[in-house]
Amino acid sequence: MLAGISGTLSFMGSSYIVISCLLLTFGIVKQSTQTTNVSLVLSLSLADFFSSFSYMTIFFNLHNRFWIVCKLQAFWMQLFELASIFNTGAIAFYLLNSIIFRLKGRVLSVVNGFWIIVAWTIPIIMAVTLFPLGGYGPSGPWCWVNVVEFKFFFFYNYLFVIVILNILIYIAVFTYLSLLGRKVSRTNRHTVRFARSLLAYMVVFFGVWSVPVIYRLLSLAVDVDTPLLVIPMTILNPCGGIFNGLIYGYFARVHQSWLKWIDRKRRTITTQNPLSNKRPIPRNSSAISVDPLGVDIPVVATDYPMTPEEFGHVENNV
Repeated sequence: MLAGISGTLSFMGSSYIVISCLLLTFGIVKQSTQTTNVSLVLSLSLADFFSSFSYMTIFFNLHNRFWIVCKLQAFWMQLFELASIFNTGAIAFYLLNSIIFRLKGRVLSVVNGFWIIVAWTIPIIMAVTLFPLGGYGPSGPWCWVNVVEFKFFFFYNYLFVIVILNILIYIAVFTYLSLLGRKVSRTNRHTVRFARSLLAYMVVFFGVWSVPVIYRLLSLAVDVDTPLLVIPMTILNPCGGIFNGLIYGYFARVHQSWLKWIDRKRRTITTQNPLSNKRPIPRNSSAISVDPLGVDIPVVATDYPMTPEEFGHVENNV
């Protein structure tokens, strides 16, 4: 049940990012400056978005009563959780290439696209391969890979490698920005903010997966079925989407773009409404109108309705 609640929160956070990125991609909402890499964040959020469904199925499949739901949940979780992990690796390599190696333009885009493809190809292959091997079934508080050897070969080995690489890259990029922080901030503050926004996603990755990594490493030596580890893992493991949503909302400032977009729409509707464009005639002023015969007729504006006698007096003066 706790995992289902955390999965719902993750669904809300990842949905916010996915909708915002799509609005930015199609130009519906625009930003004055790019504060994050939209393709990387969108890819990561799509993985979190679909992964959250696997945890939400716990609400109507308590104790893994339905076989087909259990199999689908296990496959869904294996595919999209592993994709989420690989996408954090793609973010790490993007930071390494753009900040330290200084790749730019088309070269950086090609390298970035390559790592995004890798981040989805390997999880798809691993998830599909487990079906004929019969590796899916009840596994602790949810349905997932139910064979210990398969857990390491198809999931945890990749997780350990990516955690180590992410830590090394994080230290390298953070040290680089710290040593050159003042110089970089004077010349290009946007670069520093851009890097920090992507580094924040890696911090979430470390926080979410630290307990499962500790849990799995301890399980090799001792019995770890204790609430002190199971409950934090059950709560934190599905929460990547909500934390990423908070980071995206803070760094990307999408809510400001949304407010500007709503304001532009309101102004457009107001402009298209003819009643809203009707400007009042200034008091005690006169204007010239043209009748169908082409004769200029002065029009006198007053502060009060004119009586027939007054109107006739004006006509005689004309």
